[in-house]
Amino acid sequence: MKRRVQRQPAVAVMVAAAAVIALAGCTASTTAETAGDASVAPPTTVSHVHGVDVDDARDMVTVATHYGLISIDISSDADPNAPASVLGDYRGDVMAFVRSGDRLLLSGHPPLGSSDPANVGVIDSDLEASTWAPLALSGEVDFHAMSRAPVGSPTLIAGLDSASGAVWTSADDGVTWQQGSTISARDIAVGVDGESLIATTESGPQRSKDLGMTWSPITGAPLLVLIQSGFTTSGEPVLLGVDADGVLHVSSDGSEWLSQGVLPFVPEAFGVGERGTIVIVSTQRAMRSSDAGATWAQIADMTLELVPPQ
Repeated sequence: MKRRVQRQPAVAVMVAAAAVIALAGCTASTTAETAGDASVAPPTTVSHVHGVDVDDARDMVTVATHYGLISIDISSDADPNAPASVLGDYRGDVMAFVRSGDRLLLSGHPPLGSSDPANVGVIDSDLEASTWAPLALSGEVDFHAMSRAPVGSPTLIAGLDSASGAVWTSADDGVTWQQGSTISARDIAVGVDGESLIATTESGPQRSKDLGMTWSPITGAPLLVLIQSGFTTSGEPVLLGVDADGVLHVSSDGSEWLSQGVLPFVPEAFGVGERGTIVIVSTQRAMRSSDAGATWAQIADMTLELVPPQ
């Protein structure tokens, strides 16, 4: 069914354990926050990393955390040993998000002290997280993974609800959503065709060709924990995945996967930009590769105190 909602003013880690931790994530009881509460102070350190967006055009990396969003400058003159910066003044627990044009679509839990529903559904924000409003499914879903198709018009967005395990999809920038079946998965990505979905499960990646209604195992695929859709350095759509041992894998179709080598560390989340920039992030480090994972360089020290919002 389709719901219409009006816009309102480590190395030895087991995949099964990773899936359980990710699906449980941050519960409403530990993160009851509300958007726009000026009394909520910005975070000083990074306690959790939930998602990463790489905006190659703006030389900016946005990271979803337990207390809102932070940003990392990846321009050529940026200091790689500097701390990340607090982005905007949204202090909710951002469990997942995607960038769509000049907007961010966020999901998770509201800020501490909020009277808002424990599951925020989908919130619409500008790229600076300075303005936002409920967009859809408020009180209904808590997406712990979201993905936007690298190609297609309209562009498909998928979300994985942590509470029910249901997969949801939207073809109109998150305004209306269609609910699919439930699946016990850690992460989800829209395929390179812009239509299929791939979810990482304890038994291996599974694919859906009908907007998450039915799923089939991908024979021979690596046992991925994290998965992202993005682009190669030459601009071709691609899927990238990370297994429990921190090995990076790449696929042009979701069926055949090639190992790109072991990452410098096992990330909590990673992202891929429009020009093929890959960024891996943990609460300790943030690193970037501009050559498909062949070499890596630090872009921020995540252990330092965050720069307050400007």
